[in-house]
Amino acid sequence: MRQGSVVRTRFAVAWAVALVGLVAAVGAATAIAGGGNSANAQACQQGGWANLVRADGTAFDNAGDCTSYGAQGGNLFALYHFTADLSPANENPPTASQGTGSSAVTWNTATSQMTVHIEFSGLTSGTTASHIHCCAVPPTNAMVATTTPRFVGFPTGVTSGTYDHTLDMNDAGSYNPAFITAHGATIATAKDALLTGMLAGQSYLNVHTMMFGGGEIRGTLQLAT
Repeated sequence: MRQGSVVRTRFAVAWAVALVGLVAAVGAATAIAGGGNSANAQACQQGGWANLVRADGTAFDNAGDCTSYGAQGGNLFALYHFTADLSPANENPPTASQGTGSSAVTWNTATSQMTVHIEFSGLTSGTTASHIHCCAVPPTNAMVATTTPRFVGFPTGVTSGTYDHTLDMNDAGSYNPAFITAHGATIATAKDALLTGMLAGQSYLNVHTMMFGGGEIRGTLQLAT
C-alpha cells in the first residue's frame, strides 16, 4: 500500500512539473507573438521602429527586429528626427539675402547624442557661426542653446558648405553656458529644456555671416513624422 502511495506521489509531482513547463512555454510564445507587451508591439509597427533604438542606442533593421527585441524584455528609446528649411525670410527681422539651406537633426534619447547636419549656399558673405536657439514661439528670437561661439568645427569664412557633427548632450561643452544657467543651472535641466523646446517647435537653427551677424538664414526645427 505504501509503495503505491509513493508511486502516485511521484506521478503527481512529475505531472505538476510538466504542467508548469507547458505554461511557461505558452507564455513565452505569447510574449514573442505580442512583442513583449502590446505597447512595444504597437510602437514597433507601421514605421515606428525607425524612430526607436535599443538601450545601447543602436537602431533596428526593421519592425520584426524591433518587436523581437521588445519581446525579450528590451527597453525602447525614442530617436527624434527634426528638419528645418533655412531661409532669410525666417530671420527676425528678415534679411536681404538670397541664401538657402537645410538642416537635419537627430536626438538619440538612449545615448543623449544629438547629430546635426547642415547644408547652405548663396550667402552674402563669409560664415561666422551656426547654432540652435531655444526656447520661444516662432518668430520670436531666442537665446543660443548650443555651443558658443559656434558648433565645433563649423566652417567659417565661406558662403556655401556642409557640416556634420554629433554633440554629447550630457556634456556641458555642448551648451551655451548662459543657457544652462537660465534653465535650472544643471546639464540635466538644460538638456530637458532644450529637447522639450525642440519637440514643441520652439527652437531654430541659423547660420550667421559677416554681413548679418545676428543670423542670415534660419529655420524652425520641426519634428519629422
